[in-house]
Amino acid sequence: MKLTVSHRIVTRFDPPRRRLLQSLRTYPTDCASQKVLSWDVSVADAITGAEFTDGAGDRTVTFSSPGEVSEVVVEIKGEVQTFDTLGVVRDLKEKVPPIAYQTSTRMVRADAAINALAAEAVAGVAEAKGLDRAHNLAQAVTGAMSKNREPARELMTAAEALEAGKGGAADYAHLLIAAAHSLGLPARFVYGYYMRNSAEFEIEVEAEDQVGATVSGLWSAHAWAEIWVDGMGWVGFDPMEECCPDEAYVRLCSGRDGHDAMPVRAVALGMGAGAHAVALDVAGTEQ
Repeated sequence: MKLTVSHRIVTRFDPPRRRLLQSLRTYPTDCASQKVLSWDVSVADAITGAEFTDGAGDRTVTFSSPGEVSEVVVEIKGEVQTFDTLGVVRDLKEKVPPIAYQTSTRMVRADAAINALAAEAVAGVAEAKGLDRAHNLAQAVTGAMSKNREPARELMTAAEALEAGKGGAADYAHLLIAAAHSLGLPARFVYGYYMRNSAEFEIEVEAEDQVGATVSGLWSAHAWAEIWVDGMGWVGFDPMEECCPDEAYVRLCSGRDGHDAMPVRAVALGMGAGAHAVALDVAGTEQ
């Protein structure tokens, strides 16, 4: 399937900031499940800086905006040919070993309730059946929560998500990662695009009132998790949508949790709060 993505991120500052530096991981990379046909990321009135691909295979480009900045507009446009690999991530050029994703952060730390959820999910399933255990974990997370598609101001930790019993895609992903970690399985967080009806939403981001404050919003078209399965490698699971990522998904970047995987980061001098207004349209056309 050919997916056309048009994504506009507008960040406004009041009062204006000075010397804004942005780091964007908004570039899909080629792998078995997707081939980038065209892709362009532009930042109005900004200077393009360093560009590199990290050990996870994610491409990062920096942009700087000199002088006073009251508004920053990021335009993301492109086409990606996608393929259904049943959630299996293949041919992604990465150097980070799976064991690096076995250590939990605060956002994906399992508590007693998550340990119990994971243990019950895989009860009676042999450790050798790693894929079955991963599927069972994803189903358990789906059953433990209800969907909340309203934009959230903050990401919930895995423990908070399970206690709340509802959340957004990122919260589902956090809970699944924590459940996998409780069983000793490497797992990681993924941001990307998911093809559904046009969505438009606004996210407000509170910045710290101090010089050098970090302005990084809850930016995400969609989020899911990947679990390492021996003999297969990384396999994606979307517990919110109750499926493995298929040709309706475009994978952007990954990390240990939603904060670590954040596709848009910015640092600026000055004080005051900014707001992210995000308009997203992901269109799908048949080959």
